[in-house]
Amino acid sequence: MKTYYPSLTGFLIVLLSACQSNLPPGESDEITDYKTSGDDIIHNYEISDKDAIKAFSHTPTGAIEVEGIKIDFSCNEDLAFQTSDKDFIILQFGGQPVINTPLYSYDVFGKDLVNLNDSMINILNLDTIHTVGQLAAVYNSFLPNNPDFAWSYSSMFHPSTDANHIYPTIEYLFAQACFQDDCSSQTRKAVLKTVVEKQTYKFEEHKISYTARKTGIFLMACILIKEKDTAFLVAVRENTDLQNALCMNKDDSRIDKDFSDFISLFAINYMLTK
Repeated sequence: MKTYYPSLTGFLIVLLSACQSNLPPGESDEITDYKTSGDDIIHNYEISDKDAIKAFSHTPTGAIEVEGIKIDFSCNEDLAFQTSDKDFIILQFGGQPVINTPLYSYDVFGKDLVNLNDSMINILNLDTIHTVGQLAAVYNSFLPNNPDFAWSYSSMFHPSTDANHIYPTIEYLFAQACFQDDCSSQTRKAVLKTVVEKQTYKFEEHKISYTARKTGIFLMACILIKEKDTAFLVAVRENTDLQNALCMNKDDSRIDKDFSDFISLFAINYMLTK
């Protein structure tokens, strides 16, 4: 992709620190925590109470038009499987996420547990993710190298623990959740702030992160359009690269850091002015 702006490395996190949550009128139902499927309390990361307890919508899955702009959620078979209505994310080995992939499904993982004794199963700390709030907790826990993007083609052999598969699973589900009409602006802004930060983790040299780059910009773009951000809407109508970014099945191998930063800047400007 062509260069849009000089690299924004270092500036993104600084700008994000100024994006403190200021709830708009009528959206004062923020909570400080919510319960998982067990007894643990997890911070809700600024998303609204109502949105935190929602199950995943799993829609849309095709092309939608908003403000005269096409957004196409159609994705490949692997991502469709990873974001299906099965229990697809497992917290394993002290919080390490493991996702449901065609090569290593939740059903296969469950069968493997038969060979483990009770103490080993307890060490695994298994749980599955069912709600938007739980998804936010997992996503916000990610660090620059945890989960890590596999070097070279090793991601093909360990997709269930590779960041290039885990990030797209989470970000595509968030794009669907944030696209719902009943999703609050409070939640969209909270997710937007998080994805801008996490997007910076995906550009270390020699790591395979193309699919994750794509879902990150797709998530940011979906939120900006649902929030009817004027500057972004104008830019999309004039820019074919931005139009392509709104189609999940478009080629993702040419998404570079300049283009990612270009979209991130729209997100940061939106958060600073809302």
